Amino acid sequence: MATQRAISAFVPVTCRCGKTLRAKREQVGTEIRCWSCQRMVPVPRPREPLRVFRTLSDGALDVLRGSTMSWVVAGSGAVTLGLGVSRVGIGLACGLLILGVAAYGRSIRRTSDPALGPGERWWRMLVPASIVAGVLGPLMVAGTIWPLWAHHAGYHQSPRLDRTGLGIVALAWLLAPLGIWLTSANGRDGRLRVREALGLTFRYPMAVFAALAIVPAGLVVLEAGLALLLYLQGNLAFFTLDFLPMPDDVLLYGGIPFFGTIDFRSIPAEQYVSKYVHCLGRGYSIVGAVPPSLSLMTRAEVSSSGIYLPEEMYAFGRFLATFAIVGWSLMAFAIQARWLGLIATLERGLRPETGPRPGVPNLSGPPDRTESHGEETRVGGLDRGDDDPGRPRLGLGGGEGPGGG
Repeated sequence: MATQRAISAFVPVTCRCGKTLRAKREQVGTEIRCWSCQRMVPVPRPREPLRVFRTLSDGALDVLRGSTMSWVVAGSGAVTLGLGVSRVGIGLACGLLILGVAAYGRSIRRTSDPALGPGERWWRMLVPASIVAGVLGPLMVAGTIWPLWAHHAGYHQSPRLDRTGLGIVALAWLLAPLGIWLTSANGRDGRLRVREALGLTFRYPMAVFAALAIVPAGLVVLEAGLALLLYLQGNLAFFTLDFLPMPDDVLLYGGIPFFGTIDFRSIPAEQYVSKYVHCLGRGYSIVGAVPPSLSLMTRAEVSSSGIYLPEEMYAFGRFLATFAIVGWSLMAFAIQARWLGLIATLERGLRPETGPRPGVPNLSGPPDRTESHGEETRVGGLDRGDDDPGRPRLGLGGGEGPGGG
């Protein structure tokens, strides 16, 4: 296994003369000389989708298992408590997220250059990685919160994500992360340059797409999970009437918002699935409606006695749901920052660890002693050139090769 990992530090190159050469990864994009025919052979960029997938999956697991999740949980609790403040909760939550958004760019920089990780003080995570990141970070926060939790919100009116909100969200979830990536990540020679970033985007389009899509895809999965959970519990009808706009005849039948005399659990959830899907098509969602209901009177105020819950327990349940929504979103942004930082290292052979793993060569360390112009790859064994003590050495001008003087 260690031998196979050592081989992966090289890129196989086939010359026109039929010989197979090996080039180091830092020689990708350059030319090496064939030892047999002396031609200059270009070193292609290897396509290793499995390696890219493993890199991104390991990065996501590092976020879930590392100290980042502690910050995500703490931040989710602070934002949820901020949303609980009447009238000003959304503004307070937005301010808290702006204070912590600098960690997004810092995470990209630390991942793209693991040498920056050890010894860095925790408060440095609150300092933007660059001036551009310091501007785009707050815009990304505002472009997320306002369309989802504040746009069209009012008395007995949940927020609605219309076309204007979708445009703002697209800027916040696509252009802002790319801008912070360009100004925060480190490339092969210092800061990541635009040309290098464009090259990475074209050579690893699926990795870049996955990094940019994880936030919206995560919210879609969360919305579907919450709807499925409510459906299985028999509470989808109650939540649909309480948070999503319904026709007047439905509200009159339910006595909303004046009183609730209906046992909502006795209503087949299938009757409200079509209404829920209809509201989704108009831009309403549970993910967007529950958090602002803690500070604004956006819900229809359906009596929770219809699902056999005291109002205090129902309010506590909305706090828990908000905590889950905020935590899920912060986790998605944390994974996104991790992935963007890892994408910058895909062609450098770097790993996000601060030191080499057991049995894995340190590809970012001193160069190997193998000749850089390439070697023949032999079937059935490794030929590492000077690293093989049993390989005959040819002496120049009467050197000390086998049989030499």
